[in-house]
Amino acid sequence: MNLNNKKMYESVIQRVNNLLTENKISENEFAKRIGIPQKTVNNYLSNKRKISIEFIESFSRSFGLSIDWVLNGEEPVKSYSSGRPYYNVDFLGGFDLSAPDNTINPDYNIDYQPYNKDGVIWCNITGESMEPKINSGDKIAISEILDWDKCLVCGEIYAIITKNNLRTVKIVYEDTGDKFILKAINKEFNPQPIKKNMILKVFKVLGCIKAF
Repeated sequence: MNLNNKKMYESVIQRVNNLLTENKISENEFAKRIGIPQKTVNNYLSNKRKISIEFIESFSRSFGLSIDWVLNGEEPVKSYSSGRPYYNVDFLGGFDLSAPDNTINPDYNIDYQPYNKDGVIWCNITGESMEPKINSGDKIAISEILDWDKCLVCGEIYAIITKNNLRTVKIVYEDTGDKFILKAINKEFNPQPIKKNMILKVFKVLGCIKAF
């Protein structure tokens, strides 16, 4: 990795800043996520200190990105030959996104390297409960978690479907044993308990982008 290339160096910093802005991730949250002091992160992102290879590796690992994308980058684009399928439906009222039948086809693919992974699909999201991180009208990348009863991580965002067809996108705040306590980012919304025996499907919300 040749970080002495000024153009590449500047593009990496811009790419990191864009990803944080796009996903409404604060500098403090980002620093905690990659395990680097906030002051150091601030120096990196404001070009006061040259980024290190360790920073790039930690960033790519924490966000599930390839180092090649971090170094070279790309923007999300519509595609009919690459990327992951986008269904023009709202998660909160959509069809069974984990197993769409042959009569339901994606409108197109969204080719965006951070989320070009097997099992990832794109759909729409409405509502204000997750603002400002996820805004109404955004497109979200989700991936179904089959063993959700064993591996949900508190503090992460999930899209959940219950057996009575409640659909919600929230942070899993607490696991009480028989239920999850869900929280919104928007403080106007109250915590929401959901019993585990009522859960039908769980998707990890990997990221979001604005409408094209």
